[in-house]
Amino acid sequence: MGSIDVCKLADSVDYRMSKSAINMYTKILTNRVKNKIRVASTHPGWVKTTTIESNLENGRQTPEQSANNIIEFLIKEFQSGIFWNSENETELLW
Repeated sequence: MGSIDVCKLADSVDYRMSKSAINMYTKILTNRVKNKIRVASTHPGWVKTTTIESNLENGRQTPEQSANNIIEFLIKEFQSGIFWNSENETELLW
């Protein structure tokens, strides 16, 4: 919900804006610590949580699956400054 490129809906404005702000900070932090540490934003996927009731029914993965996908991403040699979709292991557009 933080990607400007794939935003097609007009709901959850505050949530979407907060996520896109995190993505901006990822880019800024990447520039600040260039050649020192790697930085990335990760999209956890659609997780079965109680945040919104429909997530329990429509979510595609458990919190444990999502966390495992993120850990697997972090232990790999990822490119600094990317926005990563941990659910399907692809880079997201900003």
